[in-house]
Amino acid sequence: MNHTTPSEAAAASVTLALAVAGTRLRSTGTRLGAVATGLKDHAARSRVVAPAALVTALVILSMHPAAAQTVTAGGAGSLNTFLTNVMNLITGTTGQVIAVIAIALSGVGAMLGTFSLRTFGGVVLGCAIVFSSAWIVGQITGSA
Repeated sequence: MNHTTPSEAAAASVTLALAVAGTRLRSTGTRLGAVATGLKDHAARSRVVAPAALVTALVILSMHPAAAQTVTAGGAGSLNTFLTNVMNLITGTTGQVIAVIAIALSGVGAMLGTFSLRTFGGVVLGCAIVFSSAWIVGQITGSA
């Protein structure tokens, strides 16, 4: 005959309850691990999608009808006007700012010890050609 005392029965009951609780905690931990993995994947996708969505929204919001080119009667914009605008962009203030930045970066390279005479010469020669291009073409075509 098996006789258990009330304290032994209570201890067995507590042990069984703890075993059941441990099993439940392990299964809950597994589910929480799966949720955490899903959240990490979602966060990784959000890091890629959010900047793209922001850029798209800014582009859409910055467009307005005044930014469109005027169209001639033939239905197409003037190619000459477009090319003149490109030339003014390259040889105008924007081009000068880009040239100043390029020469300044060459100076920073010299300051950091990575100065290359070949690169610096290329930058200076490129600036000289860009800003004297109108004169060069005028000399070649005889329109200067």
